[in-house]
Amino acid sequence: MTRSPIRSLARLALAHLALSALLATPAAAQCTTDDAFEDNDDCASAVVLPTGFWSALNVHPSGSPLGPDADYFKLEDVPPGHYAHIETIAFSGFGELSVTVFDDAACTSVVDRDDVRDIEKCLYAVNATAAPKDFWVLFESHPQNPYACARFDVNLTYLPTPCAAVLDDAFEPNDACGAAALLDDGLTAPLTITNGDVDCFEVVVQDGETLYVDAFYGVPFGTLDLELFTDVTCTVSAHDPAFDGFGPGVESVGVTNATGAARSYYLRASFPSGGCVEYRLFVHLGASECPTAAGDDALEENDDCGAPAWIAPGSHGALVVRGDDPDYYKLTVPGLARLRLQLDYAPNDADVRVRVLEANCGPNLYGAVGFFGE
Repeated sequence: MTRSPIRSLARLALAHLALSALLATPAAAQCTTDDAFEDNDDCASAVVLPTGFWSALNVHPSGSPLGPDADYFKLEDVPPGHYAHIETIAFSGFGELSVTVFDDAACTSVVDRDDVRDIEKCLYAVNATAAPKDFWVLFESHPQNPYACARFDVNLTYLPTPCAAVLDDAFEPNDACGAAALLDDGLTAPLTITNGDVDCFEVVVQDGETLYVDAFYGVPFGTLDLELFTDVTCTVSAHDPAFDGFGPGVESVGVTNATGAARSYYLRASFPSGGCVEYRLFVHLGASECPTAAGDDALEENDDCGAPAWIAPGSHGALVVRGDDPDYYKLTVPGLARLRLQLDYAPNDADVRVRVLEANCGPNLYGAVGFFGE
């Protein structure tokens, strides 16, 4: 077992966070030059992108002086039993990027898609055939960002799928709850589920402790299921929905032991889609830090959109958010200025999801991101 000094990413518990709103940043820059791969503005003119790291790429939005400009690339000869791992890094302050992966030369059959907003994202294309296969990737400015140039880097690798090389992990055989392997606080990796089996684990939780468990896995191969039970036969569910995670590649369960004595809980991990998957389990045992409403911060009550707390540019510390108590804030952004929000908080407490909405929390969503231990 490998222990980690990092605490678990608990869901919807408590976050002590500091929020900085910086409104003086000028609007993001416009594109003034093409990148070295031009002209690759449509699927028919897609440029072959070799494996490796490629930097200083850009795409032009509709409001650019150079006009709208998307980038198409061809990923040639992904070997059988391998997948293309497309890591995209978009630069803060230079616009938002949309990335789409296709498996046909007409760029109509989508196999993966995501938006990249000032962060790193990974997309995948799996070759499940018996022969080498080509894929196509489209990079374009996000429709909600019509003026800013989107600048980015790409790291392309071809990797074997888990079933091509996976072996049983060190905890086998633990294919039934009666043969569950004992886990402690910390990170356990690597773990594997092979050809439809299941992995079962036991965690001892003291009275008053809260158990959080996160499973992280490769998303292109299917969906991992993580279940939590109170009994050794794995029939009585113990999972509290308040601990549900969000986002592809993450599955989470959790419970607080309020029985008055230490007890065992049983985890069962499965991969219903079949085949093989490699994953990591992050177990965190600790006391709940927000058992009552006493954890409210000084800006309460701001629990709904109709009563937001007004905040000015600058740093706002000692804020608290809980799963049953969201916080709403109101900001005024001058014309042609760019709003930048920086969130700092302890990763052992919770994950935090932030959304930027129009006035009165209308339907237009200007940005949404989940923060994991930032």
